[in-house]
Amino acid sequence: MVRFTLQSLILLLVAGSLTTGLASSAAIGLATAKGSFQIDRATVAGNSTVVDGALIETAGVPSAVSLAGGVRMQLGSASRGKVYRSHMILEEGESQVENGAGFRIEARSLQIQPERNAYVALSGANRVLVAASSAPVRVTTAEGVLLASLAPGTSLEFEPQAAGAVAPFTVTGCLVKADGRFLLTDRLANVTLEVRGPNLNDHAGFQVELTGTGLKGVQPARGAGEVMQAAKVRRLHGSCATAARKTGGNAAMSRSTKAIIAGVVIAGAGAGAAVAVSAGEEQKKPISR
Repeated sequence: MVRFTLQSLILLLVAGSLTTGLASSAAIGLATAKGSFQIDRATVAGNSTVVDGALIETAGVPSAVSLAGGVRMQLGSASRGKVYRSHMILEEGESQVENGAGFRIEARSLQIQPERNAYVALSGANRVLVAASSAPVRVTTAEGVLLASLAPGTSLEFEPQAAGAVAPFTVTGCLVKADGRFLLTDRLANVTLEVRGPNLNDHAGFQVELTGTGLKGVQPARGAGEVMQAAKVRRLHGSCATAARKTGGNAAMSRSTKAIIAGVVIAGAGAGAAVAVSAGEEQKKPISR
């Protein structure tokens, strides 16, 4: 009888150790704030461990989150987001990520993938502001269509439209012909598309505005991310060579310039919205427009 009891006790201790180990392994990081905030609707003060999928909500003060893999992020005041090991879903407010290579932020159906740092803020009913600081940031749709490739020190505002039968494209840039195919790099979003359609040869070498739709399941030419079927071509003033001489290779963008890619309206957010944060520096909020 005693022998059986000892064996039972040992089994219980082993089971308890395994349970404790599994509970500990569920923690993915630590959240801190100079005040109180909420994790999974429970109010905490100072700091708290973060488990995979935890909902973090801030009120008057921001909260910093450090993940076990080295990713650091700050959730701004009056913000809300779900934090996972590999990504965060921003539901309200703003967030900034450091050391974010391999990490992504989901915001209103968009996927934001920083090479290092990124700032993301929600505004209005459907807008998403994205800023790149010291490294490029890619923005895609949930389906993986590349919407923009932000260079360091730039920012763009995205507004996903209501889903429709065919997502529209409207892009502007230099139309070039290479190896029998037509390519255009949108000068706002910095995204290269292969363009198909009638009479394109007449406009090669010129700045144009193209309107059309994306061709799903079609392999694009090398260097292009998507294939666009152009329904309308509008030639703008000046050739590609003239535009390159005037702008040093980049066409000048006005604040009113917009692009539409896969049904998402993309607009310039102004230079003041870009983040000037490098790894190891104190995080700063971008200047408001």
